[in-house]
Amino acid sequence: MRKNPNGKITIVYLLFFVFQIISSAQTIKPPDKFFTLLNRIKFGNHLFCTKDYLRAVEEYRSCLKLKPNDTLQFKIGLAYERMKKFGIAKMYFNSFPQENIFFPEARLEFYKTVFLMKQFREFRNLYLGSTGNFKYFPEITRLNYLTYLFEDLPLPDSSNFRLWFNVPAKEEIMKFYRKKVNLPRKSLTAAGLLSALIPGLGKIYAGELGDGITAFIFNGILGFLAYDNFRAGHKTRGWIFAGLTAIFYGGNIYGSVAAAQIYNKRNKVNYEQELSKFLERENYFTPDYNFCK
Repeated sequence: MRKNPNGKITIVYLLFFVFQIISSAQTIKPPDKFFTLLNRIKFGNHLFCTKDYLRAVEEYRSCLKLKPNDTLQFKIGLAYERMKKFGIAKMYFNSFPQENIFFPEARLEFYKTVFLMKQFREFRNLYLGSTGNFKYFPEITRLNYLTYLFEDLPLPDSSNFRLWFNVPAKEEIMKFYRKKVNLPRKSLTAAGLLSALIPGLGKIYAGELGDGITAFIFNGILGFLAYDNFRAGHKTRGWIFAGLTAIFYGGNIYGSVAAAQIYNKRNKVNYEQELSKFLERENYFTPDYNFCK
């Protein structure tokens, strides 16, 4: 029987192929090399900069178990703040010890989260209780002045606003200051008295023209029906229509006062929404830490 030379060649190629696989496998880095502390930090930074804050926090916490890192600690607080989990961010920033390199920034962000939570009275109490000798005192002072633009309190003197808001957007913030001073309002007392004098007039005063005209016509019809039935000797029907007239007359006064309240609330909400959007664009006049450059 003749031997097949092709068989020997096939075996040689097969052995060579197996040898190459073994050699390549020995040169590939073990998978755990990809999970070094440096690589995990880089991955966490990628998540942070792509606004995947929840996963970034998880990655940063895993890194902190391996080695302390002040920057990662601070960025965890920022991540909670940007996720609008202000309560968690507030507690987190307040826990920074003074020896931490990011303590001044954490203190500023603590005040900022109190502001973002609209806890303005607490903010002013904290501000009044502070010594004022810390790095970001001007930024915190600006936030303190801004609390007055959101609340129904007497505004500080405009010269103080100009003094502390010596920033490129100073004129815009002064526009909001003046708008707050001259914010359109309707008197609840005037709305009630006007509707007591002429049904529907208070609603027209509060900006509800259609409802005011409807109230005037409806009360007029009921009043006429009561008068007409009494004149015709139909006392029972007369008293029924008189009672309905009184009920709708009182309801019209109450509705006019409520309309004035709604008018004032609507203007206040629109003003605060516009102001909030402006402050968000300006980053609340606080530093941009540029961690994603």
